Amino acid sequence: MSATGVNENKLLLDDAKAARVQTLVDLLEYRARRHPTQVAFRYLQGDGSEKATITYAALQHRARAIAVQLTQQVVTGDRVLLLVPPGLEYVAAYFGCLYAGAVAPTRRSACNTHGCGLRCARGNCRRRADGAH
Repeated sequence: MSATGVNENKLLLDDAKAARVQTLVDLLEYRARRHPTQVAFRYLQGDGSEKATITYAALQHRARAIAVQLTQQVVTGDRVLLLVPPGLEYVAAYFGCLYAGAVAPTRRSACNTHGCGLRCARGNCRRRADGAH
């Protein structure tokens, strides 16, 4: 274990570079193919203990399922507001947006007023002109 609590023996080599991976979707596809049972993300509790994990294969599967649902509602380049609590489902939703070609704004609002963050984010994700959601 390193000082940061990461088991350095389990880190994957950067073999994706040699495979010419260029996007996060490419990287997830590559890792799901090469290391399907390897943990992709860990969700930690406030005390640093592990709450949940998701493997590359499980993340790929979930993200693809989300992308299928999204492509029925949005077109490539549309912005999508992720109203998902922090955790692995948020990670899957974000990757689902990437698979669907949608943009999921991830920057937190500078507003600190109660409810302002959601209003500011919604302002960044307006309804499409054709009336679709």
